[in-house]
Amino acid sequence: MIQKREEILLGKLLLAIVIRGQNNNFENGFVTDTNDVFQVGVKTYPKLHRVKAHVHKSSKRVITSTPEFLYLISGKIRVKYYSGSVVVKTTILKSGDALLHIEGGHGFEMMEESRVIMVKQGPYLGTKEDKEYLVTE
Repeated sequence: MIQKREEILLGKLLLAIVIRGQNNNFENGFVTDTNDVFQVGVKTYPKLHRVKAHVHKSSKRVITSTPEFLYLISGKIRVKYYSGSVVVKTTILKSGDALLHIEGGHGFEMMEESRVIMVKQGPYLGTKEDKEYLVTE
């Protein structure tokens, strides 16, 4: 596992992991632990390196949460983390940053026009089944 990661904690509960784009000194490896429900890694490959052709084997997994990964292509976002309807932490993402949201509530405020790649566990069951909106502000 990569040792250099920015953790967003509520007590001992890991809410999210931030990977800063300006931080180019990450070691090769995974930001997440092998038992986490979502796996995120950072790798640097030399020119002409080849990754051996492969397929990921089917295996049954039980997933009870919906982690969400964001990569900010451009812009600036304020991320708020919630416990119930109370903001417990905030962080700012800038172009090139990535965020793996793991637990708890979250919301985003675009501080600039922002272009974001979002990845989360599927299948998507629709807003009614997949989301519970928090009463905030």
